[in-house]
Amino acid sequence: MTETVEQILDGLTKLVHKAYLEKKVETLPPTFYLTFPKPTQKAALIPTPWANDEEKKRMVHDVWLFMQIMGVEAYGFMSECWKAYTDGEDLANGSFQRPSDRIDKTEVVMAFAVTEKKTLYRTWLMIRDWKGDVVELREDEMPQETEPVSWLAELLKKK
Repeated sequence: MTETVEQILDGLTKLVHKAYLEKKVETLPPTFYLTFPKPTQKAALIPTPWANDEEKKRMVHDVWLFMQIMGVEAYGFMSECWKAYTDGEDLANGSFQRPSDRIDKTEVVMAFAVTEKKTLYRTWLMIRDWKGDVVELREDEMPQETEPVSWLAELLKKK
């Protein structure tokens, strides 16, 4: 049975908190959580480490292909990333900078859950101590007018 986006996001929330705060991992690879339509099929966590944009595109394509073959109707994704806000003007005038290249970036863990009709996002600020260890994950409230955007949240759309 396919899980709801709320259930998927709650599961990813537990995974993120357990990994960083209980198990004290330094980093988690980008990870997909796939649910399958048949009740006899168990959900799958698929770590997808990549070193650059080319590897990322190849890895995501492979996961997308697997999703098509297996008939995935809902999935989740979590990753460490850099976040920065844009006013949209920089997109219009061609001066967009990736968050990783911006001085106003913040380090977050981002998770989202997706069905064909709904996408939910959640992010946590990664608070580190002087040694670089994550000591707190503070849920990051996004401004009401802000809608997160990620091409990784569009893998169920028909191509």
